[in-house]
Amino acid sequence: MTEQPAAPVQPPADLRQPIEAALRTTPMPWRGARPSRHGGPNGHRYDSDCALCQADAPALADAVLDGVVEPELAALRRQLADRDAENAQLRAELGGARATIDHMSIAMSWISGHDRQGLDHLTTRHQGATVSYPALFTTPGVRKFAEEIDAERSRQYAKFGDQRHPDLAGDATVQREAREMFTEFADKYRDINNGHLDARDPDRRLDWTGILLEEVYEALAEADPARLRAELLQVAAVCQAWVYDLDRRPATTI
Repeated sequence: MTEQPAAPVQPPADLRQPIEAALRTTPMPWRGARPSRHGGPNGHRYDSDCALCQADAPALADAVLDGVVEPELAALRRQLADRDAENAQLRAELGGARATIDHMSIAMSWISGHDRQGLDHLTTRHQGATVSYPALFTTPGVRKFAEEIDAERSRQYAKFGDQRHPDLAGDATVQREAREMFTEFADKYRDINNGHLDARDPDRRLDWTGILLEEVYEALAEADPARLRAELLQVAAVCQAWVYDLDRRPATTI
């Protein structure tokens, strides 16, 4: 089998035309004027001013570099500079995002400590490791309250494990009657908390017991999980406010 000679490599079509133009219009270095384009399908006539006709390779190489390659390189340099600027901006944005993610990871490491996904957190606590809490809270007393709640939940988790129970036991009738009763209790405490007090009691004032019981009964009266969750958060918020009030009272002696 006879080996066929390799076909000559052809330049891309978008480069062929400017290369031909550079070759055909390059003057000799000692000539001041640039000759007009010449030549045709049958070749071109001899011209003493033409670098192509005189086979002046250095002049032709410089012409191709200056007229074809250098503009392409300049365009590439501009593209690279634009990409460098974009990459610098992306690096800055990624750095900020990474810092935010790191900060939130630290926060979530203890917020989820009581969840099933936080067993490692609980294990280190039970081993006596010191757990630091990020300063994410702005409401007075909430950070201390959250730390103590986290510690208590850790003890509960160690004692009872992951607990899952129904919101309210009993059949549909029992649950409906129970929630109706809870609704009545919530309405009564809401009425008291709004200032409709018993006139027979000269010292009847708004108190934490009534405030908390109103929120508790409102939660117990809810059958919708989303509304129940919202009410339980309100119960927790009232508990925090009550604890914060207790912490600010002067110490009493027995």
